[in-house]
Amino acid sequence: MRTFYSKARKLLIIILFGLVSLTFLTCDQKARHPFSKRTKEVLNKLDSILSSRDYYEQQWINRIDALKLSLAGAASDDLLTLEILDRISDQYSTYNADSSKRYLDLHLNLATKLGNPDHLSLARMNLVNWYRKTGLFFHAYSLLTESRAYVDSSELYSYYSACASLFTALETYSSSKEFHFVFSSQNQLYRDSLVNVSAENESLRILIDKADRYRYSGHPQDALDILIPEAEKLDFESNLMRVLGGCLGACSHQVGNLDDAMYYYALAAISDIRLCAKENTSLRNLAVLLYDEGDVVRANFYLQA
Repeated sequence: MRTFYSKARKLLIIILFGLVSLTFLTCDQKARHPFSKRTKEVLNKLDSILSSRDYYEQQWINRIDALKLSLAGAASDDLLTLEILDRISDQYSTYNADSSKRYLDLHLNLATKLGNPDHLSLARMNLVNWYRKTGLFFHAYSLLTESRAYVDSSELYSYYSACASLFTALETYSSSKEFHFVFSSQNQLYRDSLVNVSAENESLRILIDKADRYRYSGHPQDALDILIPEAEKLDFESNLMRVLGGCLGACSHQVGNLDDAMYYYALAAISDIRLCAKENTSLRNLAVLLYDEGDVVRANFYLQA
């Protein structure tokens, strides 16, 4: 009988300890969730879109099929074929790297055959970006070095942008302090060059590059001052939010504004899902912030999505 009561008492203590811990955890979570109304709304929107991922994948498949039909009908028109090959590789770029490479190679081969410098430059820079995204940094660097002799003043922006993106990746993945410093210096150099060659053009892509320059040089608030007005002009569901939202999320996190960081990461994640991007970095970044803030359930849901 004593053994029975002893076991029952231990079990009761364990249950009471669990209830107390759960109470403290719940209270702690409530204290750490001062989400703004707009952040709550966009998180709910993200949850809804995640449940409809199959719908967006089918839309993407339909777009690819339509482009391939257009490609078959454009066999006698080299310029139209170039354009369609570029669009197909772009559609595959966030979904299937091998398929994207196949169409990039076809695009480069046709551009080489036609011999137009502008077409060749576009094909090379697209291939450089593919090498960078897939971690083939040496190939990307080699092609950039080879291409420099063919780049004229009108193509400097694309060239410097590719260089800056490559050195950003090298800086991020470098394990050596010495190389990290070298890559960081080169990254900043090319971002400075981007600003110089784009002074007359204030397109959104160029503004994002300017903001990146501030962000990587340790001035995230200056980046936010540039990009927030642009974000307010965009439609909530604009595909441009994929890049813009990711940058704004990172800068907001750097300045310690977690609510804004979650809001912009969620917008970027929504755009990623609509575009069927397999590498949804913004969703992962959002999950990490939510986990740190105590929302373990939602963070796990996003990481498993």
